[in-house]
Amino acid sequence: MNNIIREYRTTPTSIDLSGAHPCSDWKGDKRLGQCLQMLLDADIDWQAQPEKRLEELKNLPEGTRVTRLYYKVFIYTSSIFSSEFADFDHCDFPNALARQMADCDNTDTPAMGLFIQTCASFIYPNGNENDCYVMNGKTFMLNNYLAGHPSYAGSPHIALLLLMAKEKQEWNDPTNFDLSDGHPLNLSEQASLFDRSRTGTLLAISLGRNYRKPTSQYCLIDAKDFPQQLIDRMAEDDAKNLLGDVTSIEIDATIKTAERTFQRTYTFSLPADYPPKWDVCKVDFDWQADQNMFGESKCYARPGTFAAFKYPNIYSLHPIRIDDMSVPSEGARLFGIPKIIWYDDNSMTIHYDERNITLRPEKPFKASKGLDYTTFTLTIRLEIDD
Repeated sequence: MNNIIREYRTTPTSIDLSGAHPCSDWKGDKRLGQCLQMLLDADIDWQAQPEKRLEELKNLPEGTRVTRLYYKVFIYTSSIFSSEFADFDHCDFPNALARQMADCDNTDTPAMGLFIQTCASFIYPNGNENDCYVMNGKTFMLNNYLAGHPSYAGSPHIALLLLMAKEKQEWNDPTNFDLSDGHPLNLSEQASLFDRSRTGTLLAISLGRNYRKPTSQYCLIDAKDFPQQLIDRMAEDDAKNLLGDVTSIEIDATIKTAERTFQRTYTFSLPADYPPKWDVCKVDFDWQADQNMFGESKCYARPGTFAAFKYPNIYSLHPIRIDDMSVPSEGARLFGIPKIIWYDDNSMTIHYDERNITLRPEKPFKASKGLDYTTFTLTIRLEIDD
């Protein structure tokens, strides 16, 4: 772009990386090192990426000053929160991140992944200032943390919780059961608990909803049947739309011997910013006749995001225009024009066919109709802009 004034630093700072190479001499928390290694393996040009995003901006006023390009880094943990770690100038990234992570002791809250947010600071010709974010930059999660459980085909948020619980399973380690008075057993004593156990380890499962603590028990299973028995039970309820507001799984592990009962509680929660916040509403209009397929896409941006500089913005109580796409007469005649009722950074509600429909990133809207031996399909989905 020729209409902006670049005032940010482009020369990297000299950074001592001794002890900060995750594959060789890493001195920091092991899981942070694994997260950093995923970031390095992604083969992304971190210096060039923000510059490229600037070139894509089309609606900045002439004379806009860009005073900083930088990355915000957030750390996902198994709690409901993702915490901001630090921010780094784009020319120092990822070396500055590696140095700071290698010096960080994060053992109390094991890292599950990283969220990297691309940012730019603007000063407009009228003097107003703004920090503009790519609200959903790039996520790196250990063990395919956001990819879902391979044996669970239901809702993504339930798949995520199951994967977190399956990865942990600390109740299989006898050293995690302590005496009620706070004095831990030694390893051989705790191992004997399992040898002398009469009922095995029982898992009482409770579900937290809307980020509140569970209030009742969901099911009781034997540890040897975990996780498949829980997966089967949740899949059945998920298919009935009974788990849409579930945000955590709490597991009370209990083992009984002739002398004592030992118990430990584990809680697995969705990150506070799950599901990923969308910034682009993508409209697909496709049609198929015999074996021939055609289609066209159009994007709208959620205001306040980086994508808002690239695409037309959406607004509440405004229509989603499909009558200016490839087959305008067919699109408008078949589907009408959906109207946006309301939106936030998690969802969008549209009015279509005399009803209100809520879309989420994992829940697109699709409608199909036939005309003159041709099938027409309208799809509206909420996405993260790459």
